[in-house]
Amino acid sequence: ASPGNQVAFGPLVYSEYQGWDSGVQVQNLSATTNAKVKVYFLDRSGDVITTLLDWICPRGSQTFFLPVVSDLPGDWVGAVRVESQEWLTPGGPRIAPPNIVAVATLIKYAVAQRTNTRQAIAYNLLPEHKVFDWQIGGEGSGGVYSGVGLIAIPSLLKDRGATGVTSELAITNVVPKPGFTDFAIFIYDQNGLLDYVCEKLNEKQVEYIDLQRWGYINDGFKGSAVISATFWEHDVFGPDGRFKRNLVGLAAVAIERSRTIFGVDVIGDEAA
Repeated sequence: ASPGNQVAFGPLVYSEYQGWDSGVQVQNLSATTNAKVKVYFLDRSGDVITTLLDWICPRGSQTFFLPVVSDLPGDWVGAVRVESQEWLTPGGPRIAPPNIVAVATLIKYAVAQRTNTRQAIAYNLLPEHKVFDWQIGGEGSGGVYSGVGLIAIPSLLKDRGATGVTSELAITNVVPKPGFTDFAIFIYDQNGLLDYVCEKLNEKQVEYIDLQRWGYINDGFKGSAVISATFWEHDVFGPDGRFKRNLVGLAAVAIERSRTIFGVDVIGDEAA
């Protein structure tokens, strides 16, 4: 069993501008200490949309919602980060941040009144030890010793004609230090490597890929993918100005969406 971590990463949240209600439910794993939790909702460029801060009692949970605003078209996506923070009381000792775990719930409603649910997704936020050693990597070690540089996507589908299911990928560079990470997406079918695509993400940015728009993959494709960081430049320097380490940290979520005829949005669960 994992004791959890003080930071949790969510590579994908859908924006309120598409009618999605993106929420994060956070549990305090401490049995004795209150947790002071701050949730950062980020857009796809890594800028902060809003932050929410609240207390969570021992072993309790709290849900932080990015509310529905309107239903505008466009692939407006972002990411979320949850931090358990140090706190103190006047005259008292400093309280170390308790460990936390979190789940992202993404629900799309037909209207802002939330009368009909069109689709919904939920996934576990990735703990610190599975993505990136927040905030500037492990002491003395950078690269893949402090963060993830290789991600497997076991199921990658573009099968609108038969099963109607098409995959979408959200890939996030979770490193907060200014810089960039180059990565390759290797696409495999049952015979082996089919193709690859090279991309670049700056700090905290999200790349959202809809396979339905990738014309060089034919309809009916069923395969897998590997996301591999190839080069990264997120330098950390010490107080004396000397170089200490270079950071990498990638996270991803794969969505399998049921496509409808002519893209009509119907009531029901369309995503997983």
